Amino acid sequence: NLTASSLNALSYRFIVSRPLVNFHRFIVSRPLVNFHFISYEGIFRLHFYRITPHIFQNPSSPNTVNSGLSHTLTQIINKMLEKNINSRYKNWDQIKNDILINDQPVSGVSPIVDNLLNLQIVSDDKLRELKLNQEKEKNEHLSFLKKINYQFKTDVYDPIKVIIDEFNNKHTGNKFRIDSFENLTEKQINIKISLPNSKNMDIRIRPLYDKDFERIVEDRFFETKRKQVIRPKINNQLIIAWGFIEILDSIGFNLLLVEQEDNLYGKWYILKNRVGAFYQANERIVEPFAVDFNGLEDLVNKLNVSLTKIESEVLEGDKIIEVVNELLVRSML
Repeated sequence: NLTASSLNALSYRFIVSRPLVNFHRFIVSRPLVNFHFISYEGIFRLHFYRITPHIFQNPSSPNTVNSGLSHTLTQIINKMLEKNINSRYKNWDQIKNDILINDQPVSGVSPIVDNLLNLQIVSDDKLRELKLNQEKEKNEHLSFLKKINYQFKTDVYDPIKVIIDEFNNKHTGNKFRIDSFENLTEKQINIKISLPNSKNMDIRIRPLYDKDFERIVEDRFFETKRKQVIRPKINNQLIIAWGFIEILDSIGFNLLLVEQEDNLYGKWYILKNRVGAFYQANERIVEPFAVDFNGLEDLVNKLNVSLTKIESEVLEGDKIIEVVNELLVRSML
């Protein structure tokens, strides 16, 4: 059985035998071993090689799997396992001092204090879990933004910039000017390109979330209302970002980024939009044209539907440079 004194002695011998050990690494690795012996089970109930539980999942409180463990040792191990290094012990003396708490004599109010300690440990566990969930959501959102921004930079921005840079190197007159794009955590992508003839090209991409498509649906029979989320798809693939490339007051295209199950990164689609054959426009519209953010959901939902106001040709994302070239050629004529 592990007691305060035996745990102290074992830990002390370990530290003494390895004087150059990184203390903060030891603070984490030691309780992982102790927990395994004390509870007789894996700390996360998952394979140790998985990194996600280590970062975003709290281990079960030691006293929940071994009721004989004292409150003192429970708190010590929990503190040693804190995700934030600043919340852990700073030196070995702090641990030894806390271990000594376990040797304090029992008093008449000890049962009351023990109950309060139990409640506080549970409360602390809930607070840690809440903070970890918030941190997990934050990191997932950040990864989502990085994924979209990286794909935009790789598949759209960088190829366009190659064209612009070579043109500027070979042309002695007015140059292209393009906004820089280095931050891969942009919440919305807005790139402006100034053409040599003073016209402007805008590229805008917006990540999509469930909340963007949350609707209140009313059930007239049961007289109830409920929230419903219906995300737009193309070719049965979830759209995770969309936007447009257009020359101001001229032609343009829409861009859709979809999620792929068998690919870490998504896939781009291009929409070339024209006025429907059976729709009489009140004014002359330059084609193809881009649809703004407010009209994209309706446009996607009506793809391949006959007799619509807008007819869209769907192109694969590898034709992005072709459509950009079409934009530039027509704008410079």
